[in-house]
Amino acid sequence: MKKIYVEVPKSLEVTKTQYERAVPATPAQDISAASITDMGTYNLMVFDIPEDIAHSDIPVENDYAAYFRIEVVATCEASVDFADAPRITSYVDYEDYYYYAAKQATIPTEFDISNGLKKQGTVTYSRKPSLNMVDQTGVVNLTGKIGEWVVRYENPALEAAPYNWLAIPNVDDFTVTKITRLSDGAEIAPTAYTGGKMYQLSDAGVASGQNEDYKIEFEYTGCNFKGYAVKNFG
Repeated sequence: MKKIYVEVPKSLEVTKTQYERAVPATPAQDISAASITDMGTYNLMVFDIPEDIAHSDIPVENDYAAYFRIEVVATCEASVDFADAPRITSYVDYEDYYYYAAKQATIPTEFDISNGLKKQGTVTYSRKPSLNMVDQTGVVNLTGKIGEWVVRYENPALEAAPYNWLAIPNVDDFTVTKITRLSDGAEIAPTAYTGGKMYQLSDAGVASGQNEDYKIEFEYTGCNFKGYAVKNFG
């Protein structure tokens, strides 16, 4: 094994890459890309296989001589529709001393990616985080024209759900005056956007199996207010 070329869609962030030789067996080791080239919709990553583990024996049985593993995290640009799920394509630059080299008088000095071992696979997500927003107040009891309600962010998944936001659209005669995280009393500052305000609740987010409560305080004027909707992002 000489090099591994990997086409990674830009909707994915690579977090870990490993190479493991199975025959003869050696522990998996982290490897970094020797180069990363912007190809428009994807990045072409090239990995040089370390010389000390580049040579593998061909197994007698139908098995693998080596493994290359790549772990990725989906960004907001990744599709949640399986039909449009990101796909990673890889090519292997190798020399087969038993068959490939034996048939040629001269080994090519440059790798032709169109002739390499190609594999394309749909990204499958494991330990996918989840985030639910649950009303904790029910019917709001007002004091004059001032009120509050509590919403809970809960994560029933096996992985932390980071980067939690709360979006509150502008509504006539209705004003959110403060949002507070109840666990530590921290007041969350708003960020204005066209049509409303966004609140960056937490970068760390909600740990697996845990929850976080937020109190929304508001006031309103007029007599025609009938309801309000908020959206969570995570």
